[in-house]
Amino acid sequence: MPRTLSSALILSKNTINSINSWAFLVNIKYRTALPPSETFANLYFTNYDRVIIFNSQTFIPYPVSVGELSENSTGETTRFQLGIGNIGNAITDILNLYWLNIADPLWFVNVWLVDTSQPVETSVASNESYTVVSVTTTLLAANLDCIWVGVGYEKRLPGRRYTKLGGYEHIPRIVR
Repeated sequence: MPRTLSSALILSKNTINSINSWAFLVNIKYRTALPPSETFANLYFTNYDRVIIFNSQTFIPYPVSVGELSENSTGETTRFQLGIGNIGNAITDILNLYWLNIADPLWFVNVWLVDTSQPVETSVASNESYTVVSVTTTLLAANLDCIWVGVGYEKRLPGRRYTKLGGYEHIPRIVR
């Protein structure tokens, strides 16, 4: 996950016996109505034990587990699994309404890693964006299988062999 860290965050991150902890902030955005009147709703969760306010949004403590966030060196699509606790059937109710009953469900997941003592030091643009491709549920949790938004399925190019400078003008680029 490439990030631009401020000097205060670097100092906090590199301290061995730091009293500060790091937490994931998870924003789940899902479509509640199909086009032409397309609308979206948001859920804001953190795996920290206190409320975190970030970018004017309140992230509430919720049993959220974030899988490994990594990219393959071969340029294959990055995937991870997001586990969400099902307290009072809240998550399964939302899934029943906006995943099962919609022919083409559209769900996005944005993930930030923040220092809980100074979340404002983290850039809003440092998030990783994913699309939910499948969901499995149990009575206790929902698992969202997510795929990184920045990589598509259509083309696979050898890494660093063909470049725009080498005369290949129309090679697609990932812009971050």
